[in-house]
Amino acid sequence: MKIATLSVVICSVSAVLADKPSGFHAADGEINHQRFMSRVSLAEIHPKWSPDSRETPPLSPGRAQAIARKQLEYVVPSGQKWYVEAIRIIDGHEHRDWLYEIAFRREYPSNVAVFDGDRMNILVLMDGTPVKPKRIP
Repeated sequence: MKIATLSVVICSVSAVLADKPSGFHAADGEINHQRFMSRVSLAEIHPKWSPDSRETPPLSPGRAQAIARKQLEYVVPSGQKWYVEAIRIIDGHEHRDWLYEIAFRREYPSNVAVFDGDRMNILVLMDGTPVKPKRIP
């Protein structure tokens, strides 16, 4: 009887865990030769949204950009100018775990020759939660 109960519990736990996506989505950046990374597990991506089920995302691209820019201000030195290079809606997993990735580039004076330059990609969940970039040692 104990073995049967134990195997039912193991099967139930396995079934629950099978429904949870595993893995993560990450975005990176580099400022003054210092690397950064934002990382969110697939289980943390919420609310669930898909362009197949609802035409417009729960968070507008403009609002996502404003949230990402505020997050950018925490990691960039003051006095620098940055512009939005791209706003992407990324499929995190199986066409149901979508999130924003906002790509920023540093703006340099026109008389400064720069190759590649500083950049930062910031993730924003569809509920407006930014994923904080962390320094990579």
